[in-house]
Amino acid sequence: MVENGYKITEDQIVTRVAEGAIAFATGAQYAPVIEGTSTSQIKAATDSAATVVGFVKKPTGKDSIEDGDACDVVLSGLIKVPAAAAVTINSFLEVDATVTKVAAFDPDTTTAITLLADLRKNVGVAKSSVGAAGDIWIQVGRR
Repeated sequence: MVENGYKITEDQIVTRVAEGAIAFATGAQYAPVIEGTSTSQIKAATDSAATVVGFVKKPTGKDSIEDGDACDVVLSGLIKVPAAAAVTINSFLEVDATVTKVAAFDPDTTTAITLLADLRKNVGVAKSSVGAAGDIWIQVGRR
């Protein structure tokens, strides 16, 4: 798919099993995920998730992923996902409180430990911009 000069590329994909249901933002084809509690499992990311491992791809013909479903996780590539607010080109991104969306990454630099925790929330780099909210192109897996 090509829009606005960008082409979705999924350079590295692995198959995982969902631990719990995973929702997608309206119109979105991807949602951020973290590692599950068992090998080869993933679960929905939250705004406090320590490490996002990739973006799960929405299955054809379904609006969500159910607990126990096999699913594809994009580890690197250029994908399009919803932004929760204004994002500029080359902004670093993190999972927003609306967890099916991403937001600009603004690390808290008050202490080394909070900075490290914030850095682990970094999920990608914006390759397009939006004024308030909408879909943006992001580069994942190559930072």
